[in-house]
Order: sequence, then structure tokens, then C-alpha cells
Amino acid sequence: MNKIELLGRMVRDIELKKGKNDKVYGMFSLAVNRKENKEQTDFINCVAFGKLAETIKLYTEKGNRIIVTGSLHLDNYTDKEGKTKTSCNIIVDDFYFVDFKTKEDKKE
Repeated sequence: MNKIELLGRMVRDIELKKGKNDKVYGMFSLAVNRKENKEQTDFINCVAFGKLAETIKLYTEKGNRIIVTGSLHLDNYTDKEGKTKTSCNIIVDDFYFVDFKTKEDKKE
């Protein structure tokens, strides 16, 4: 079973793009503190597709804490120098608000 659940703070706003067949996807990163060492943080790349990506864009921004559920996806590719590299992403199935403040809330 390939299932992952992360609680983290958004490092940057989700960036929406169009892929093959004009399918919308969004990429963002979460800063996730380690349980055993609160001073250590992992930065996890996440990818959401379609309406889910658009919803994340609409209701979240940098600094918001969210929970994402999804699966771990590893890709191998060759860089410009011919070296084989591996990238690791979470393919997001769902997300949940933990707390968030909109730009309007921050003005008050």
C-alpha cells in the first residue's frame, strides 16, 4: 500500500500549470517538522491535479498549515550533464485545513 499523510506549512503558494491535453496541475511544497526532532524540517514537494489543484489555489496561501493525503511517487530522469537523478513527489489525493488566514484576515 502506498499511502502518505503529512501535516505541514505551505512554503509557497501553489503554482498552477497546464500539462498534456490542457490538464491542470499544481505544484507546491510543505515544510514538515520531524516528530523526534522539532528543530529539523523536511521540505516535501507535492503535486495536485484538476479541481483539487484549483481548490488548493483558491483557499490556501504560503504559510497556511494543511494536511495532505496521497501517495509517494518516485521519478528517474537524466539531467543536462547526463547523470541519472531521482525526484520524489507526493501525489495529493485530498487536503484538509488545519488553520489558515486569508490576506484579508492579515490586514486586521
